[in-house]
Order: sequence, then structure tokens, then C-alpha cells
Amino acid sequence: MAQLYAILGIVAVLLVLSVFASKAAVRLGVPTLLFFLALGMAAGSEGFGGIWFDYPKVVQGVGVVALAYILYAAGLETNTKDIRPQMWPALSLATLGIFVNCALIAAFARYVIKLN
Repeated sequence: MAQLYAILGIVAVLLVLSVFASKAAVRLGVPTLLFFLALGMAAGSEGFGGIWFDYPKVVQGVGVVALAYILYAAGLETNTKDIRPQMWPALSLATLGIFVNCALIAAFARYVIKLN
């Protein structure tokens, strides 16, 4: 039971530090992700915290949930009036980019690697 309390305490400290890092990043004009990466590296097994975590399936699950939340939150906070003027140029550039990318990969595969 003491180990559970230690884990919860460490998580609580990391969450408080991440709030402070987020506020500092906004104030300094630096991407918040940079501060979160630095905090994670400092808390990890090679950093000051020395927290060893060797559960890749748990990390993958947490990462997927975090990514879904980030995308969902960003979509909710985006104003449609800001997106509307850039929507058609972005869609056409993305579509053209996919076609050009596919053509370049097909040419490389056909003429350099000699695939049929």
C-alpha cells in the first residue's frame, strides 16, 4: 500500500510541475510540448527523478488517449471563422501533396528499385 501512495504522490508532483511548466511556456512564448518533454526527460530513468518505467503497452495506451484528447480539445477551441479563409488552400495543398508524393514514390520504386 505504501508503494501505491508513493506512485500517487509522484504523479501528483509531476502534474503540478506540468501546470507550472505550461504557464511558464505561455509566458516565455515557447511551445508547451517542449517543456513537457524536458519535464519527462528530467523525471525519467536517465534524469534527476530516476523513475524507471518499463511498460510499453501502458505507455502506448496513455499516449493514444493523450493524443485523442489533444486533438479533440484543439478542435473544440478552434474558431470556424478563423479556419474558413484557409480551408480551401489547405485542402488543395494537401490533396496535391498526396498525389505528388505518390508519384515520386512510384517513380522511385519503378526506376530505382526496379519493381513492376
